[in-house]
Amino acid sequence: MKRMLAAIAAVTLTAGLSLAAVAGPATADDSTTPAPTPAATSTPTPTPSTDATTTPAPTATPSATPTVAPTPAATPTATPTATPTATPTPSSSDPATTPDSAPAVAPITFAADATADNTHDNGRSNTSYITVVWAMPSWIDAQDASWPQNYVSQTAESTETLDVPLPPTCGMQYQIDSYIVTPSDRDALSKFLRAAKAGTQLTAIGADSQFLAPGDWDQAYTLQQTAACPPPCIPDSQVSYTYLSDSNSGVITVPTVAGSSGVLCKPFYVTATSWKYTTNSTWPQVIDQVDHVQGTNGDGNLPISASGTYDYAATVTCGQGDIYASFTSNDATLFPENDGLPSNPIGYLDAPGNPLAEHFLHQMGFSGPNPTYVQDDTSCMNTPVTATIQLGVCSALTGVSLSPVSLVLDNSKSSTSSKFEVTIPGTTYDETFTVAKLTTVTENNIGNPTTAGEVIDVVINGSSTPTVLTVPTFPSCLTTTVVPSDPSVTQATCNVDTHTVINNASISIDLEAGLSYTITGPAGFTTLSGLTGTSGPTVVATGIPAGTYHVAVTNLPGYALDPAIATTWPLTVQLATPFCGPISATALAADCPQTTSTGITAAATGVPTITVTLNPNVVYTASDGTTSTVLTQTTTNMAPGTYTVTVTLSAAGIAAGYVIPSTDTTTFGPFDLEAFCPPTEAAWHVGASGTNAVCSDGTTTDGVISLVHLTGQTPDEAGKVTYTITNTATNATLYTGNIATSVSVPAGHYNVHATVPAGDGISGNPGTTDTEDIPVVIGSNISADCDPSSLAFTGGTIAWFGFAIAGGMLFLGIALMFMRRRGNRAAE
Repeated sequence: MKRMLAAIAAVTLTAGLSLAAVAGPATADDSTTPAPTPAATSTPTPTPSTDATTTPAPTATPSATPTVAPTPAATPTATPTATPTATPTPSSSDPATTPDSAPAVAPITFAADATADNTHDNGRSNTSYITVVWAMPSWIDAQDASWPQNYVSQTAESTETLDVPLPPTCGMQYQIDSYIVTPSDRDALSKFLRAAKAGTQLTAIGADSQFLAPGDWDQAYTLQQTAACPPPCIPDSQVSYTYLSDSNSGVITVPTVAGSSGVLCKPFYVTATSWKYTTNSTWPQVIDQVDHVQGTNGDGNLPISASGTYDYAATVTCGQGDIYASFTSNDATLFPENDGLPSNPIGYLDAPGNPLAEHFLHQMGFSGPNPTYVQDDTSCMNTPVTATIQLGVCSALTGVSLSPVSLVLDNSKSSTSSKFEVTIPGTTYDETFTVAKLTTVTENNIGNPTTAGEVIDVVINGSSTPTVLTVPTFPSCLTTTVVPSDPSVTQATCNVDTHTVINNASISIDLEAGLSYTITGPAGFTTLSGLTGTSGPTVVATGIPAGTYHVAVTNLPGYALDPAIATTWPLTVQLATPFCGPISATALAADCPQTTSTGITAAATGVPTITVTLNPNVVYTASDGTTSTVLTQTTTNMAPGTYTVTVTLSAAGIAAGYVIPSTDTTTFGPFDLEAFCPPTEAAWHVGASGTNAVCSDGTTTDGVISLVHLTGQTPDEAGKVTYTITNTATNATLYTGNIATSVSVPAGHYNVHATVPAGDGISGNPGTTDTEDIPVVIGSNISADCDPSSLAFTGGTIAWFGFAIAGGMLFLGIALMFMRRRGNRAAE
């Protein structure tokens, strides 16, 4: 809130202008200064020497200027040091007539009352009021002021009120304060208001707190804003126009301006006009065509006033073209057809601006060519007077033109009337026609010639040599409806070796009886017209540049175009620039290393990739049938899968007008990257060996079969190999497990069957099995005091001494074989 002043000690009223403006005598305008309070009537009247209207401001030293705010405890009357000694006392001075007492110094500082708010009188009595309006820079809300504020007005009031008139300016925001005027602060308030009126701004809350009337929001102060301003109009300087002298035409553009009302600040009016020469010199001229842009009403032209485009044109035929404009709707320059001289009621120009006061479009201050008029060379008036034959109307019964023929007598370029004497040899026909200057007349029913080749003699203006006109062959005027087929195009292709464009683009049209085609195209293409024939679809243009082509068709005599084609023809065909690449996509599987010498396959060192030839005009997309990936790098790592790479134009390629020729490859693959590299294979070690049984001192000890389980290494093979020990004589299974490293068995023949996890292999085994059978024989060692019968060879009949020989064989070998892992299992 604006008026929360208790904690504010002092706020400076900063000068937007020099305070020299408020150091001199005050004006006597009561509307801008506080009115005298009732207490002033009891004080002595100031002497003339102190009258503000005659006495300049007293001289004072800068120390006398009230630049130091009083302490919070001080009242406005407790600052004698802040008042110049030459200043009249409040009881004898009127703020409306007393000059400021101090020379200009900056800034003036006012104290906020920190000990009492504005709801108390603070010792003020015999009061009057002044309501002051301040302009704020912006609107925050209904109770928050913005800064800095500029003085607007003040109104003397007998009571405290905020009801004062505001300036009617739209889009403004104001703070309205009610100030109390008391004898104790009249001078300070007067100085405050004089400084504000001179341009000093109110910069913050509290600068005027010592003058504020009692009360609070909507009693001592308030905020108000005026209605929002309507959108601004479009400045006329924004208007532009074109002008083509060849056709005496152009387009006026009133732009769309963001934030505007869409209407010109000042509407204007335009009339396009053409005149005809009447002699072989430039003047005089007569009106020919008049185009009141936007039309007219009973009072004048209709305005050009809103955003938009406005066409204008008046064809010049041997004469002059003028584009007139004015900011006044009924300006005479807009109505050239009404400026005829008495001898000629139509519009007439005897010289520039005579009798028509001419004002041209290029003089309106708009942006566009200068001048906006054109004159033909007067040699155009030398065109001879002519007479031509015009055939009669078509007969639906006979299919030929009805006779007699008509004559077209053209005197449009002559500055005088002309005489045409018409005779038909071999007949009694003899007629003379007089045609006024600058006109053309058609004379019907000339004799009755019905046979092609008959002649008509026309003597023009007494010429000794007649113009001989021969009646032409009467063509059939019955029509056959024809429908042209759409043209087709063949786009240019690419040389796949050099990646360059082959200039072989072409356009084909359907050449049929009764049709005539015209083809226009871009720069570098020569217009083809009169394309006729009966050969059907025919290439009529080849090796032509890329661009936009227009194909038009007309009917030949005796034929009519199907009316339905009027909405589609002329047709537009586009020959695009082929994108010749190069375009390519290749795939590469991962690098799979060989098995190491230790029999353990190392990890794969690569991933599958797809490599493409990047170009900003195309997009490569790899798809595995489920997921599509746009390839933005030359080489992209891919997950396992089967991919097809397709090539399409990018947004840049489309914008550039490229096409990819149908002869170019745009699909690559499929690339099988599924089994790109076998995973690392486990290679488990297996093996078994035997230790003979022992008989010593009559005690027999079993032999031992040792089983290989490599532990404590990488990879750790504990529990990976399962062994089954079977007595080959009895087929009895003595052990199955993957933990034990040794098994006690009596002497005998055994088979040790080793099995590794499914999919794994056995180290050193070149085959593909994941099992291995190892034969083990357990013999015996016999001492002299041992009973040989206690070491009978299990399952055998051989004598004990034979086994003693066999016992010499303490070890039958360890089978360690290496085999690759199969499948997807990795060594743990």
